[in-house]
Amino acid sequence: MTIPTTVPTVGSIADQLGVPVHRVRYVIESRGIEPSGRAGNARVFSDADVDRIASELRRIERERERAIMLPESKPTQSAPPLLVPEREAARLLGGLSIKTMFNLRQRGLPFTKIGSRTMYCPADLARWVEQQKTPNAVPRKVKTVHEDR
Repeated sequence: MTIPTTVPTVGSIADQLGVPVHRVRYVIESRGIEPSGRAGNARVFSDADVDRIASELRRIERERERAIMLPESKPTQSAPPLLVPEREAARLLGGLSIKTMFNLRQRGLPFTKIGSRTMYCPADLARWVEQQKTPNAVPRKVKTVHEDR
């Protein structure tokens, strides 16, 4: 019977595969790979376990490369926020003060309370601004001094 010179522990598996120890630990813990024994305080794994760890690491690396190569996986633009805080809403409405925002809420400016925070939906703000527009007034004829003659 021959005794192996290196015992497959987490560190020796990482060295053998050329990957950081934390990646080997991740595969062992996430895939539920149990050590076949212990050598002192170190976990010892069988050759079959080492092969499984290596194949899982290769699969993870392939998925990572595939995600990098896919054009749709790159973030293009983040979606606009569903709600914005009061200061941001005041800025969107032309740099209004917080006190003015409070007064406008009393007059129908749509808002949402989340806990103690007052939040605004940008789409609701845009609709509210459109509703506040007044139709163009018909210009009145201004009487000039010379028309009386």
